[in-house]
Amino acid sequence: SATMTNDSKSDAQAIAAHQKVEILAEAMPYIRRFHGKTIVVKYGGNAMTDDKLKESFAEDVVMLKLVGMNPVVVHGGGPQIEQLLAKIGKKGEFVQGMRVTDAETMDIVEMVLAGQVNKEIVELINHAGGKAVGLTGQDGAFIHARKMLLKPEDGGDQPVDIGYVGEIERIDPEDGEPHRLPDAREQVFVHSLSCPGACEYACGGVFITTDADGDVVEVAR
Repeated sequence: SATMTNDSKSDAQAIAAHQKVEILAEAMPYIRRFHGKTIVVKYGGNAMTDDKLKESFAEDVVMLKLVGMNPVVVHGGGPQIEQLLAKIGKKGEFVQGMRVTDAETMDIVEMVLAGQVNKEIVELINHAGGKAVGLTGQDGAFIHARKMLLKPEDGGDQPVDIGYVGEIERIDPEDGEPHRLPDAREQVFVHSLSCPGACEYACGGVFITTDADGDVVEVAR
């Protein structure tokens, strides 16, 4: 029976190797097309909470780097923020799908995104064989944002203020931290771009949080 078991393992390995070759062959046109290009990856949802999906995500990012692409990971962290807010007895409030962010919530957002989630992603990628560097929108004044005011749903004239929440005014990659790091092309950059960016205008120089989905679009541009 031991021989049968070993034979079964060999067969399974051969099938797996064959499948990998087929996948690589199908991917070759895309590898050629995007070789040397910057690939922006949005990371969120269940992939941030399931351990197997976390590992698979990190391996995929490293693979992108190994075949000649330059991955930049942009992540959120809504569930983790909600968990910490619940621990301190603070209930998250949303208006038109946007989180209402007061000063206390802003501290939690920054703590979770920059201090917890970003570092975890860097660790996952490094463990998978990559070289990741974690950044936020504050680093090198990388993100410049403006305060967001929502249109009232009742059709009134008074805009709705949801606190320390903004939308991207511009991204300055030339001034950003990645360009000041040694061997930047060898790194995988993990950006907490949903973490605070510098709000220079209506906010008077304070930091505000921005939406990760919008960040992905702006970074890709």
